[in-house]
Amino acid sequence: MTKFLFTLNMPSSQGSVEDSGRWSKLVHQVIGEHPAPTLAALKQIIDQDDYIVVTQMYKTPKRDGDGKMVWETRDDVIINMQHVGKVQKYEDRSNQYDTYRGYAEPKYR
Repeated sequence: MTKFLFTLNMPSSQGSVEDSGRWSKLVHQVIGEHPAPTLAALKQIIDQDDYIVVTQMYKTPKRDGDGKMVWETRDDVIINMQHVGKVQKYEDRSNQYDTYRGYAEPKYR
């Protein structure tokens, strides 16, 4: 199974409404595992149907012995590809913060 990051053109449930009444987060991201081994293979599957089924994955604050994040598997979810603006293969970069742009720790707002 390969992890993919789907960016959907729809508000996130974690989005907040600004003073102007507009959504501050107009995208929703889903990390899902799918049997397609590559992005090209997933594209072929997407081209055949407007809906695909993925196993939804959530990051946990836990780390394994190598320092990589531990994932929590949720139930399968159907994604309507007509709402997807971008799909990319998900890569765990949790251990790269020490070299990423010179930061020692991840920067959160």
